[in-house]
Amino acid sequence: MIVSRKKPAFVSSDSTAKRKHGSSFTIDSLENYLGRRDYTGAISLLQLIPSSTEDRERSLWIAYSSFHLGDYATAVSIYQTFASDGNPKDPNVWTYLSCCYFMLGQYSQSLLCLEKGPHSPLRNRLRFHLSHKMRDFTKRAECIEALRPDCIEDQMSIAAIRYLQRNNDEAINIYRQLISDDRQKLALNVYIAICFHKKDYCELSQEVLSIYLRQHPQSITAINLEACNLYHLHNNGRVAKETLEKLLRNASSDLKFAKDLIEHNMVIFQDGEGAMQVLPKLIGIVPEAKQNLIIAYLNTGETEKAFDLVQDFEPVNTQEFALTAAVYATIGQDAGSMEYLEKAVQLFRLASTSEVSETILSREALASAFFLLKQFTESIAIFDSIKSFFINDDRFNFNYGQAKMAMGLYREAIEVLLMVRSQKLKQDLVYRFCLMKSYIMDGKASMAFDFFGQLEVTSDSLLLLNIMANLCYKSGQYFIAAKSFDMLERLYANNVEIWEGKRGACVGHFQRIVTGHEPKIQLTEIVAMLKTSPNPQALEIVHVMRGWAKEHRDLISTNFYSSF
Repeated sequence: MIVSRKKPAFVSSDSTAKRKHGSSFTIDSLENYLGRRDYTGAISLLQLIPSSTEDRERSLWIAYSSFHLGDYATAVSIYQTFASDGNPKDPNVWTYLSCCYFMLGQYSQSLLCLEKGPHSPLRNRLRFHLSHKMRDFTKRAECIEALRPDCIEDQMSIAAIRYLQRNNDEAINIYRQLISDDRQKLALNVYIAICFHKKDYCELSQEVLSIYLRQHPQSITAINLEACNLYHLHNNGRVAKETLEKLLRNASSDLKFAKDLIEHNMVIFQDGEGAMQVLPKLIGIVPEAKQNLIIAYLNTGETEKAFDLVQDFEPVNTQEFALTAAVYATIGQDAGSMEYLEKAVQLFRLASTSEVSETILSREALASAFFLLKQFTESIAIFDSIKSFFINDDRFNFNYGQAKMAMGLYREAIEVLLMVRSQKLKQDLVYRFCLMKSYIMDGKASMAFDFFGQLEVTSDSLLLLNIMANLCYKSGQYFIAAKSFDMLERLYANNVEIWEGKRGACVGHFQRIVTGHEPKIQLTEIVAMLKTSPNPQALEIVHVMRGWAKEHRDLISTNFYSSF
């Protein structure tokens, strides 16, 4: 992490002399802009200064402001002008140029420039970050030895690398120590809040972030993080989107440095709307862009495209391992491939152990591994421990409900499955099966029948009808079984298995009426269903039922008897 400074590292003795002699280069006015971090205003001021012998100093200030504004390309063009002299007046220009290339992600070019710059604390910090990006762990170890414990910039660099290594606890400890040394460094709370966010402790993240926002309510970085916290806390992009839109309306400074990040997050907050247009161009710029594009492909059913993307994806943390596992699990389930499902289990296990400390996501990953292994007792135990963090998460509730159903906890399964709000998931055959089965096995067959009545007639819904008929029959809920088999018989006349199921259900329910376990009025519907059957046995059964009805005339209403 390269620390943004209020004053650039290249204030020279020349500029100090100019200030003393009342130069037209108004350093004091410039520092007012820089103190407010209004880099757009600083650049505007610098561009108003007439050309003079002070052009070099002015250009360096413009480069500095452009860098902090996120306009690295402009900063590069200016620093290259001075570096091209071969022997620049200030050799630190090479280090500044290296910083720009680093922020542009051009690490090899950054290293080439850095090697031409003089030794300095900034140079060592940047080399430290480059060694991490370029996976030169030997050099990284050398650089960390040279970082000073009493230098805030050096300690923040260490914290940044710990954060990138997903060692959020150690990063938090460093930031807290720096705050304890100087309570005025409020911005450190933002870094702590980011670490808590990455640990999935969004409520705690928001609490810490509010300390900074109370003093700096227009901070782009802080408001963006607040929007992300709100999104995860409520699983609802509307509030998060409104937070970012308010930022865009009221921003007092140029948002160029955060443009890509805001554009990316807007897609996420809008439930993936515009993902295919926005996310591909942000891959390599916003770290999460590739992950979210994979998620977008999964959500739209383009699993092959998601699979293609993970082939050159090298997961290093819980989220990345879990996402890769989800892709393999989806492909494996769709194709019935045990190889891919075993790979998914392996990746979920890696996700659960990839962090230095346990996180909510790592526990969910372990629960997912147990789920795929059909070890539902272990899976539910973990789901139970983290469910408060996923109250509004549809996919979590879907999986949680499936596990409950698999363990025979049907009433609890119904409660969890009904929490799913996504229409896409509610149209999923597995979801419909789980909810229907849970209704039936909890003794609520009529609710299962009502649920089926809301579905469109498709091959999937007819499959569910057949399942419902058989489950109701096996569980002794013969009335709904008879109604289900009756519907099937109307579609598949002369099907022996369906007739046998219908006959058994009608007779079974008749027996329950005879023994007083079911209302006699339902015999009317049973007889009506039998009359529609083309099988000659149906009339024989109706004859028996009519005989019983005549014998028990005193127990049956006149309206009921007349219907025969």
